[in-house]
Amino acid sequence: MPDRDRVPEQPDRQRHYVMQLPQRLAQLRRHGERMRRSGWDINMLHLLAVDAATLAGVCRRAGITALADDLDALHAATVALFDPLRLPDSASAAHLAHLIERITPERLPASARDHSVPALLVESPANDDGFPLLTRPPAQYWKRFDGLPAAPRPRPAPVVAAVPAPDPEPGATPNVITLPDRRAGDRRLPMHDGDERSLVPLRELLRRVDTLLAAREAGARNGALLVFDPEDAATLADPGLREVVARFVLTIAGDGESVAADGNGRYLLLGPERDPNLLEAWALNLRDRIAREPFGRDLAVQVVFDVGAGALGCGASDGAALLDGTRRAIDNARAVGRHGVFVLRDLAALVDAGLVEELRLALDGTGLEVLFQPIMPLHGEHRAQFQALVRLRGIGGKLHVAAELIPAAEQAGLLAAVDRWVLQHCIALLGATPASADRPRLFVSQSIASATDPHAAERLREQLQAHAVDASCIVLELRSRDVLGAPGDVRRYAAAAQACGAALSLSGFGSTTDLHLLDALTPDFVKLDVDLLQRNDANAHEDLRLLVDGLHEREVRVIAPRVEDASAVATLWSSGADYIQGNFVQAADRGFAFEFDGAVM
Repeated sequence: MPDRDRVPEQPDRQRHYVMQLPQRLAQLRRHGERMRRSGWDINMLHLLAVDAATLAGVCRRAGITALADDLDALHAATVALFDPLRLPDSASAAHLAHLIERITPERLPASARDHSVPALLVESPANDDGFPLLTRPPAQYWKRFDGLPAAPRPRPAPVVAAVPAPDPEPGATPNVITLPDRRAGDRRLPMHDGDERSLVPLRELLRRVDTLLAAREAGARNGALLVFDPEDAATLADPGLREVVARFVLTIAGDGESVAADGNGRYLLLGPERDPNLLEAWALNLRDRIAREPFGRDLAVQVVFDVGAGALGCGASDGAALLDGTRRAIDNARAVGRHGVFVLRDLAALVDAGLVEELRLALDGTGLEVLFQPIMPLHGEHRAQFQALVRLRGIGGKLHVAAELIPAAEQAGLLAAVDRWVLQHCIALLGATPASADRPRLFVSQSIASATDPHAAERLREQLQAHAVDASCIVLELRSRDVLGAPGDVRRYAAAAQACGAALSLSGFGSTTDLHLLDALTPDFVKLDVDLLQRNDANAHEDLRLLVDGLHEREVRVIAPRVEDASAVATLWSSGADYIQGNFVQAADRGFAFEFDGAVM
């Protein structure tokens, strides 16, 4: 084989890179082709530049020199647009298009193509946030670009009336609507029905939501509605300013996304393809971009919105119900003095302001409790271990369970505070347990709000030291779907926690969850998805066994939650699961009372 057609032997990490090159090159080309067809975007060009440089380095280290040269040329041509910051003119656009056409997996040597793997979430080329490149980044990605000078763009044109004008007759002059533009004087903007950069009527946007909800019944999973509600309604009292802000909201909406206004300074943005696991990051990014944009005649007005993010999968029956639920999520948070982004994932769990207020008061005083449910071994381990379950003792003694509290905390922006309270309580309780009594291992759920807190791991170390508790007594449990939303932050959080001796668990892990996620995070435990355990089709047991085998190959111990009967235990035992948790074992209680030695099967 000629030298140019041979990929040299590389360490494991480099081999991972090369194995993913065909898929990653194809994806880079698709991104470039999409911009070439639909218009150049400065943020995507920045991402393309980073991708091209990363893949050029991989190709060069692998000896694929000609392709590396073209990737370097693409990187150089893209970077040239950033000093000064500008979109490509016709000449540079043609040059970019030519370079993009040359980036093709067919130019890779046969040895790289023959051993390729899908571009999954593995230890692979990543940006500074740890996010694998050439995948759709979370919204936080765009914050990396904020330090650059503002991209020159046309003065915002005025927003046309909500009802678009009909198409003109052949040869007629299109309808023109003149509105005051507070930045650049009056402009004339010809608008035709269907212009994707104009506001749609509110009724039309809600009709589109209805269509998307119907599509969910056929298997669609993505989509969300954002509601932008000004923190100070007086800020947008001026109709002219509302028009300029609306135009800016239109410019930051993505392809295929719709924007409507209600005439009172509120804006609605429908994202049909938005990942429900990334809603908070998406909404935060847009909220921050609007808050940083100067508006008004003297460019001196700051507009700050509270943003509700309603997932299409929250259970709303139609667009009006989704809008109402999303606005209620904002109102509930405001009732307790909270501002920011509030995510609605479960309409049925939408809480009233009273419960949110009870939760806030409990965090400041008393009312929160932690119960413990044993996690029983199926194959001989004798260490005592429990799942910590938060509860709220409300007015009249009513006990609110986590299924009520967590949505309330999420909607009110109190998740991180609840996380801290539960973790501190668990560590203090372990510290009060004599070391000679064989302190148990406690599984403590933490949200993505904690995983993205740069001080969370440091607080954990301080609390463990203050109460003289060994870190091996704590297992931090994160939801798998949250991990997919912010892998860079989660990697850092998990690595810091494991470095101090704590363990990591991922909950909600199913047969469709990418096993390569485990290579990036190296959890000690995985808690299976309840939907997987409740399957009763012909392949259910085999799928479960294969998943457990795959987890064991990575030295991950497997927990089955919510086990309610003996037949489920038999199935789990035969599948190789390591532990079970649920009312069949024992209901949650305040103490650590459970005979683990006598309970081992």
